[in-house]
Amino acid sequence: WITNSAPTLWIEVTKVSALDDTVTLEGAEFVIHRVGAAGTGFYGTTDTEYLKGFDSAGNALWTTTAEDAKVYTTGPDGIFKEEGLLYGTYFFTEIKAPSGYAIQNDLVNHEFTLDETNTKFEFTAKNDDIVIEKSNTGGSMNVGDVEDYTVTTTIPLGINDLIDKDGDGTAESPRYTKFEIIDSHDDTLE
Repeated sequence: WITNSAPTLWIEVTKVSALDDTVTLEGAEFVIHRVGAAGTGFYGTTDTEYLKGFDSAGNALWTTTAEDAKVYTTGPDGIFKEEGLLYGTYFFTEIKAPSGYAIQNDLVNHEFTLDETNTKFEFTAKNDDIVIEKSNTGGSMNVGDVEDYTVTTTIPLGINDLIDKDGDGTAESPRYTKFEIIDSHDDTLE
C-alpha cells in the first residue's frame, strides 16, 4: 500500500460580533494571499499573489489579480475553512463584512504560517457592530409638547484604524472618514 504521509494543513476563521462573541456572523467574505515574486503580500498591491483555487491534482493556483481570487464566505456557523495549503506564510483579508458590521484592521493582511509545528491555524475574527438604540420618556403627548429622547450607539472598535490606501505598505489613511448617526422622524413631527 502507498499512503500519503503529508500532513493536513488548514486555516479556520470564525467570525463573531465584537459586542457578543457568542453571535456568529454569516456572510463575511475573505481572500487568502501571499507575497509575490518581488512584493510585500499586502492586499491590493501589484506584487501580491491571491489564491485562485486548486487544479484537479489539488495544487494551489495563484493569480496577481485580486478580482480573480477565490472568495471564502462564512456560513451560518460563522466559519470559513481551507485545507489545501502547503507549508508557507500567507495572509487573509476580509473584503466584505456582513450587513450592519464593519471590518477591523486586524482582518486586513492578517499573517499566518503553516509549518511542521503549526499545521493548523485557528482564529476568531471580530467585526464591529453598528448598533443604534433610541429611547424616550414615553406616555401621552399633546400637540406642541416637547419630547426628550436619547440615541445611543457603541463607537466601532476600529474607529482609529489606519489603512494603506495608496499601496505603499504604510497605513496612513483613516479607515473611517465619518461616523454619523442620522435620525429620521415621522413627517408629522418637527
